[in-house]
Amino acid sequence: YYLADPSYLDEVEGLHPDEEKHQIFLNFEPITGTPLGARKRLQFNIKSHAVKKIPFMKTLPTTMIPVMWIEEGLELDQKFIDILNANLFRVMKIVGVSKWVMMILGIGLGGFGAFLYYKRKGAAGPSEKPP
Repeated sequence: YYLADPSYLDEVEGLHPDEEKHQIFLNFEPITGTPLGARKRLQFNIKSHAVKKIPFMKTLPTTMIPVMWIEEGLELDQKFIDILNANLFRVMKIVGVSKWVMMILGIGLGGFGAFLYYKRKGAAGPSEKPP
């Protein structure tokens, strides 16, 4: 009766819908799409109404009566989470750091090359044009 019309909840005694216990839950790792945890919860109901020809059902209200509850779920084991961390996230961190190291190294080597070029050009002296 979670997220159902309140009129149904008023007709059946003993029901206390709780979002934490009754909602569908999915938790995916956003980069790989790996499911880290999931819960699917279903409730099956039967519609009841008064039946005048059956004595004990003459006063039965028209409502939905819960019949069955099914809950399925999974949680990824810590072993697999560790594998995911080792094979994906650690590599992503290394790649992230490596790109900056390579960029700084490239700028440094480019600057050093420019320095050597201008140093040699200046050491050769001014070039004269032939007549």
